[in-house]
Formats: sequence, structure tokens, C-alpha cells
Amino acid sequence: MPDKFFDRFTDGGRRALAYAQMEAKSLQHDYVGTEHLLLGLTDDSETFARAVLNEMHVDKTRIHQAVEEIVGRGAVVSDRPLRFTPRIKRVIELAGKAARQRGERYIDTRHLLLGLVDEGESLAIHLLQDLGIDLKHMRNLIDQRASD
Repeated sequence: MPDKFFDRFTDGGRRALAYAQMEAKSLQHDYVGTEHLLLGLTDDSETFARAVLNEMHVDKTRIHQAVEEIVGRGAVVSDRPLRFTPRIKRVIELAGKAARQRGERYIDTRHLLLGLVDEGESLAIHLLQDLGIDLKHMRNLIDQRASD
């Protein structure tokens, strides 16, 4: 992604995307997908998304194990930049839309989490549902915490 792209994000949003890339590399994947973003959102202890995920009892270890079971590990670690999948690009687009609808200029972890929920069909969403997470409750919690 071009450097200008990251200008649209808060520090927390940028860190979440950086952590997503690190998660993808740790799994030896040559792409960044929604599953990596979900893992990345659980990495930073001081973000809005992490607080919501903690309150929803989303366990990073279980998500990581599920990703390994479903997707597996990649074969080779590459030095090439990781590509963003079309689905994560859509999540980021929806995150931007969520920020604009709320009159906010920058995309934060809250918007990235909303983008995941709004996209609705990604591997990250299926992982959350498999863990018994109620997405409607998650969305309500996000909205409630944002208005506090």
C-alpha cells in the first residue's frame, strides 16, 4: 500500500494494519486478509477495538489456532511486500465509510472493527461466529462505547 494510504488512519489504525502484516508473516502467508486484521486488532492493548473484543471474550490464541487449522501455514517466507486481499480492501473501504458517517476524518480501530462486521462474509467473521460471538451484539457494543 502506498504511504499516503496510511495518512487516513490514526496511530491505532496504522498499528492494527502493521500488526495484521506481522501476523500474516508469522503464519508465512504472502497476503494480508481479514483473519490477519482480526488478529492485529487483538495485538494492541490500548485500542477501542481491543477493549470491545476483550469484552466479547474474543481470545487471540483461539483465533490464531483456527486460522492455522483453516488456512494453514505458508510454505516460504518471502521478502516481497504482502498484498492486501480484495476482501480486506473492502473492509478498509467500509471502515472509511463508517468514519465519514460519524463525521470523523481518520480511520481508527473502531472503524476497522465496524468494517469487518459490515462486510459480513469474511473469514474473520466466520471465525468470530464459530467462537459464538453475536455480531449484532458486537455492533451494539461498538456503538454504545463510541457514544460514552
